[in-house]
Amino acid sequence: MSCAPNSLSCVVFALVGQPRGEFTKIIAWHYGQDEWYQLEFHNNCPFPVADNNPVFIDGEFYCLSRLGSLGVFNPKNNTWRILDKLSPIYSDLYLAPEISSVDFLRILLFARMQR
Repeated sequence: MSCAPNSLSCVVFALVGQPRGEFTKIIAWHYGQDEWYQLEFHNNCPFPVADNNPVFIDGEFYCLSRLGSLGVFNPKNNTWRILDKLSPIYSDLYLAPEISSVDFLRILLFARMQR
């Protein structure tokens, strides 16, 4: 759901997929419509639907597949696209050295005393 159900801009959205992810069916309803409508898309890469909640940001629904790719549905122009899967960036992260729980507690206590 894009926003509160009594809002004039409300869109309710459901994603139905096949186990192999070749096709994606979208079922949607816009506030004020009498009926739901259905769209079916042939995917350019496998998109097996994961059991999770879509996220609505900037007018589009974002959905995660079981393979980790991200599908995007735009209810304004009824388009579906699958974003390229990005590589993890773990190699660029700086990992702090391990500290003991006692040292961590000392850091917290010090920070609290500084207030």
